[in-house]
Amino acid sequence: MKTARRKATPVIVPIHATLLHMLKQIPRDAKSDYVLPEIAAIYARDDSAVSKQIQKLFSDNGITTIRKGTGFIMVQGEDGKQKKQYTGKRGVVEVGFHSLRHTFVSLCRGADAPLSVVESIVGHSSPAMTQHYSHTGETALRDAVTSLPDITGETVKALPVAVVEDEAATLKAKIKDLAKQLTAKNAGKIKTALLALAG
Repeated sequence: MKTARRKATPVIVPIHATLLHMLKQIPRDAKSDYVLPEIAAIYARDDSAVSKQIQKLFSDNGITTIRKGTGFIMVQGEDGKQKKQYTGKRGVVEVGFHSLRHTFVSLCRGADAPLSVVESIVGHSSPAMTQHYSHTGETALRDAVTSLPDITGETVKALPVAVVEDEAATLKAKIKDLAKQLTAKNAGKIKTALLALAG
């Protein structure tokens, strides 16, 4: 549906190995023309129903989906119970079913998939549109900065995030252990140990 409006060229989407394995587990007599026949039936009856289900799933899991100040908000009624109240502005969806397309593009780009390949899979008509769908994560930003050479001319190899997190957890545990041992009598000794950890 995404590309059929412009051209009737089919879009070939490769199947991830995990999904392929799951699909192979479906008994032959249970297979149909659709990967998810129940979802296809819901979509055939109401093409917005699937989006609404995804929206509800996001909301049920604490993800804010509607821009603040639009749509409905929860307020406390005179009886003390929570009730919906219309803000007077149509709800603006910021996170919804379409966000999954953005996530897919961002994950592909984060995995260094070539822009032209991602563009082809999602059916975009230009690299600019695919770039618009790419959202850079915090880890990618940190990795980009840590890959820069030291201004002194030395190249410092950055440690993987997991190693840094393990070292931080170990350091935190040592500090916590020293804090538990702290008394008025051994304060000088503990201070020396803490300074050694910091040094």
